[in-house]
Amino acid sequence: MRSKLFHQGLQVVGSSSEGLVNQIASDTAVLGDIIRSQKLDQP
Repeated sequence: MRSKLFHQGLQVVGSSSEGLVNQIASDTAVLGDIIRSQKLDQP
C-alpha cells in the first residue's frame, strides 16, 4: 500500500490528529492561493 501511495506522489507518515488538521489547513491555504492566482472557477 505504501508503495502505491508513493507512486501517486503521496508520503505516508505517522502523525497525531492535530498534525493532520495542521497539514490540511496548510495545504488548503497553498492550493487556495494557486487557484485564486490562476482565476480558476468551479464548472
